[in-house]
Amino acid sequence: MKRSENPNMLVVERDRNVARILEAFLSQIGDVAVASNLQDAMDMFTRIRPDIVVINNLDPPEREGIDVIKMLKRIDPEVKILVYTSFPSAVEEALEAGADDFAIKPLNKHDLIRFVERNL
Repeated sequence: MKRSENPNMLVVERDRNVARILEAFLSQIGDVAVASNLQDAMDMFTRIRPDIVVINNLDPPEREGIDVIKMLKRIDPEVKILVYTSFPSAVEEALEAGADDFAIKPLNKHDLIRFVERNL
């Protein structure tokens, strides 16, 4: 994937406050859309075709993010999917589902931006 001047990103995060923070941080390096659940993620993905997807919803018990990863990779095997979680045990499953990279929380603003930029 070629890095564009203004990458298109989709953030999948169910907590609205966290989603707003992520959107504010990542909007410094590109265009950001936010989805709060599996259905929203699928709808937004097909509409905007992002360069990169950042997913948080891996935390037990819901783990909806794993389903999002699998579905998005079926639609576009080339899309970059990044996960960040506070549960290291979820990383292996996310990578097996098709995630391209991961980070363990907490991430500050600069770490989050570097995490995304190195995957563009």
